[in-house]
Amino acid sequence: MSQRYKDIVFAGFAGILIGLLATPVLINLGFADIVGNSFWAISAFVISLGALTAAGMIAAYFLSRFAPIFLQLAKFIVVGVLNTLVDFGVLNIFIYFTGVALGPLYVFFKSISFIAGALNSYVWNKYWTFGSKNKDPKEIVQFFAVSM
Repeated sequence: MSQRYKDIVFAGFAGILIGLLATPVLINLGFADIVGNSFWAISAFVISLGALTAAGMIAAYFLSRFAPIFLQLAKFIVVGVLNTLVDFGVLNIFIYFTGVALGPLYVFFKSISFIAGALNSYVWNKYWTFGSKNKDPKEIVQFFAVSM
C-alpha cells in the first residue's frame, strides 16, 4: 500500500473519529438539531466528516507538488482537530452520562479528557504526522511535560 493511500485512509479514519467525538459535544451544547437525534443523521454527519477529511488530504497531496510543507501541515491540522475533539468529546461523554459539569468530579473528568487528548496527540503526531521511528521511552515523558 502506498504512503499516499495510507495517508488518505488515516485522514478519513481521523475524520470519522472527529465526527464521533463532536456528536456528544454538540448534543451537550444544545446543538442537537445540527446533527439530528436519529441514528441516520448522526451516521451521515460522521461519514461526511470522514469523507471531507480524506478529500482534504487529497487536496494537500496536490498542493504538496508546489510546496511539500502542505502535506505535513495538513496532517498536523487533522491531528490537532482530532486532539481537541478527543479532549472535548471524552469530557462531554462524562458530562452526558453523569450530569456533572461542576465541582471536584468535573476536575477529575477534565483531567482524564486532557490525558486522553495528549496521548492521542503523541501517538498520531509521532507515527503519522512526523513518521518517527524513535523508541526512546523518555520521549513520551518529555511530550507530556511540555503538554502540561
